[in-house]
Amino acid sequence: MGSSMAERRTIGNMALCFLSMGDVGTPLELLLHLWMAFSESPLSIETDVRPMALLLSSVGTEMEFMTNAATHYGNSTKMQLLWKLFHASSLAQDWATCLDAAEEMSDGDGDCGQPHEKHSEMARAFALLQCHRPSAAREIASLLSSKLVSLKSIRAAQPLIMMAELFFADALLQSEKSMGMFENECTPLICTQRGLDALASMLRRKAGLPDKMKCSPSLQELQVTQCNDHGIALLIAGDSVGALSYFRQAANHVSIETTNDENLSWLLLPTYFNLSLLLLRDGHMEESAKSWLRARGYFSAWQRAVRGDNESLRKLKDL
Repeated sequence: MGSSMAERRTIGNMALCFLSMGDVGTPLELLLHLWMAFSESPLSIETDVRPMALLLSSVGTEMEFMTNAATHYGNSTKMQLLWKLFHASSLAQDWATCLDAAEEMSDGDGDCGQPHEKHSEMARAFALLQCHRPSAAREIASLLSSKLVSLKSIRAAQPLIMMAELFFADALLQSEKSMGMFENECTPLICTQRGLDALASMLRRKAGLPDKMKCSPSLQELQVTQCNDHGIALLIAGDSVGALSYFRQAANHVSIETTNDENLSWLLLPTYFNLSLLLLRDGHMEESAKSWLRARGYFSAWQRAVRGDNESLRKLKDL
């Protein structure tokens, strides 16, 4: 038993180390192996995987719930492993495995308690969207949003409310009704507006905090995503002026200078693509070109080319 415990712990830590180095394929293979071994011998539950600091971070402080002494240790270990598997498979874009991990977490919610249930259901909605199953994702996001809004401590639930509304809007856009026929009370515009309202409430509470706490990468990521998605919803509703305003806000939150942050860099091109495309469509060709060239890192070359620098001009032609 001792060697088995040490082996499983080593495999888990190896997966996390590979993940921290940017490798997504190897960690997924290692964690799948670990999960198979865990499933075949459920009584060997003492194999906690360390280090805890590298657990999936997107569920915030409530992840600590799983390591609480009041929680059954074996089930806690199972959930830790499933969260790691969910994280690794999402990074590797193995959506079938991602959904399997999320559904396993949901199946075990009865023993884990309410705090973990909200996060596992959110993970399940995310995985369903990636697997192009919008109807099921929409049902989960709608139910989750209703539950969260009815909580007494709604302030603590606001980040989850924002994510639920975003997933609800995404599910609507993926479904058959995305061709333009939405129910009066269920449109992407209404969902994203509710998410923005929750975000505004959270920002008001943070107004008196130090700058570092007010501008955390996670909060910036939420701001960018909320503004970008609301802009898309406004565009679908026919309000291109409002959409342009929100695309500009999204771009302001993910400026070129912030892209060194791993949590924000992936948002740069989609955000500036939407802004530049709408500017181009509405006839603002020069502003559109400048916006896109800045995002791609070629703006300075474009400026030199305009001033007659032939080498910069050739560089732009080769794009």
